[in-house]
Amino acid sequence: MGTPRRSDRGLEHWQKIALLLVLYDLIAIHASYFAALLLRFDFLYSQIPEYYLTPFYHFITPYAVITVAVLWHFRLCRSLWRFASYTELIRTVLSSGITSLAHAVLITLLLHRMPMSYYLGGAMLQFALLLVPRFAYRLLLLLRGIRKNGSDAEHVLLIGGGAGGQMLLREVNHGEQHSPPSDEVFHSIKSEFSAVRFGNVLGSSGSVIPIFKRQIERGGPVKIDALARNLIRLSGLKPDADIRIEYTDLRPGEKL
Repeated sequence: MGTPRRSDRGLEHWQKIALLLVLYDLIAIHASYFAALLLRFDFLYSQIPEYYLTPFYHFITPYAVITVAVLWHFRLCRSLWRFASYTELIRTVLSSGITSLAHAVLITLLLHRMPMSYYLGGAMLQFALLLVPRFAYRLLLLLRGIRKNGSDAEHVLLIGGGAGGQMLLREVNHGEQHSPPSDEVFHSIKSEFSAVRFGNVLGSSGSVIPIFKRQIERGGPVKIDALARNLIRLSGLKPDADIRIEYTDLRPGEKL
C-alpha cells in the first residue's frame, strides 16, 4: 500500500503557522533595530549619519536570519501558544537575549560602534515583538473564556497528557462535541478529574512505575488501592466519603 504524498495534501497547519511566524520574525527584527536607530535621532531619518546607516543596512538582514535560526532551535517557530507556559517564556528570553548580545558585539567589532540607545532599544523592542504574537493568542483565549464564563468559570485538573489530554482540554475550553476519550473522567461540582492508564505516564514526573519498582525491591506489597486512597487524601478529600473507590473488571481489549 502506497504512502500518501504530502504534496497531495499541501502544507500541514503547523507548517503554515511556522512559515507565517518566520516571516513575521524577520520583519519584526528589522523593525526593532531600525526603530531604535530612529528613536536616537527623534524619528528624523534624514538626521541619521551615514556612518550609522551603512553598518545597520549591512548587518541587519544576516542578523535577522541567524536570529530566526536560533528561535527555530529553541522551538519557538512551530505554533501559536494556546497552552503557553513558563518554559516558553524562558526560551523566548534566552533566545532574544543571546541574539541581542551577539548583535551588539558583532556589529561593533566588525563594522562600527552604534549609539547605546540602539543596542538597548533594539534588544527591548525585539524581545517585545517576538513575544507578542506567541502569547497574544493565549491571552485572547483567556479573555474570551472570562467574558463567556464570568466569575463562575469551571476549574479543571488534567492528569496525564498527550493527544487525550489535549482533546479533553479542547472540549472544556470550547465546548466542542467530540467522542469521549478512552480514559475514565470523573466529575465533581466544580472540577473535572481525568484518570489515565499507567502506561500513558511512563517516565513522566510523578509516574507510578518508580514506586512499584521500589516496593518490588523491598519484597512488596504493590497496593493500587493504597495509592488511590493516598492520592485522594493529598487532594484534601476523604476516601469512601467524598470520593468513592470502585473496583472494575477488565474492559474490552484489556489484559490482566
